[in-house]
Amino acid sequence: MASGSPGNASITRIFVLVSFLVTIAFCAARVTLEKERPHDIDPPSVKSDHRDAAIDINAMMDNWVRVRRRMTIGCERPGVRLDLVLKGPACHPQEGSERIRLSEGGHVLFVKHLNDLQGHVAIHDSQTALKYVRLLTSSETWFIWNEGPCALEVLERNEARNIPRFGLHEEITLEEWGDVREGIMGVLSAHTFHAAGFSHPVVTRTDHGFTIVRWLYVEPERDRGLVEKVKESVGEDGSYSRTILIQKKPALPSGVEFYIARFA
Repeated sequence: MASGSPGNASITRIFVLVSFLVTIAFCAARVTLEKERPHDIDPPSVKSDHRDAAIDINAMMDNWVRVRRRMTIGCERPGVRLDLVLKGPACHPQEGSERIRLSEGGHVLFVKHLNDLQGHVAIHDSQTALKYVRLLTSSETWFIWNEGPCALEVLERNEARNIPRFGLHEEITLEEWGDVREGIMGVLSAHTFHAAGFSHPVVTRTDHGFTIVRWLYVEPERDRGLVEKVKESVGEDGSYSRTILIQKKPALPSGVEFYIARFA
């Protein structure tokens, strides 16, 4: 027992010394951290700064723009440029981020309503007026607008091949949609088109522009559609308004129904 006591005492002394040194080191580190901490910034402000940084990043993402294609209506005033762009964070499908951007000089506008083009276009003939309103129902642009329910023009298949593409060169045309399934994207066979009481657009000159009467397929709710005969008024400067003349449920033959090919 006596021979082991000095060793045990030495171990105890070493343990006490190490503990003492560790305690001193810990206290010194704590004092250093307290001196370096910026006392004039309290935790709520730090949290606020982090939140503001997150908002700034979100704002940057919302303003991020990439040009997909140059587009044209054919009636833009000199100096006006239209582009189909992707705006904001990337999403799937990408059509959910597509917008029409108007540029004129140093002015940039993301077009949400057809009336946003007023003053930036000049419409002097019936063909251009019809092309202008079809910007709302093109297979490449129908989903971009905030004009109300989703809308497509009711078209005879032969007429579908004449729908303007606005320089966008879509992957599948309205005519090809009609070959996939009758009624899809508003395209019907000639027999069904006339048997169901539809007619081709009629454009009339007025004192200050044009009126266009045509049939639309609209969906106030997804997959629950109506057909509308509408009168659209277009000014020479691009002003636009729409009046519903007839609204009813589609009366199509058995096995035929309208269908909008959505992206998701």
